[in-house]
Amino acid sequence: MVGGGVGWVRELRGRLVAKKRQRAEYEEKKERILYRNHTGKLDE
Repeated sequence: MVGGGVGWVRELRGRLVAKKRQRAEYEEKKERILYRNHTGKLDE
């Protein structure tokens, strides 16, 4: 892994990590909304 030909690997990995993070945040929001709808109150 010598030279300038590995930038795309780092970019791809960064994109994958960002996608996983977005997915996790989405799942967390979904859980919170489901909880709120189920109990009728906010979870603090």
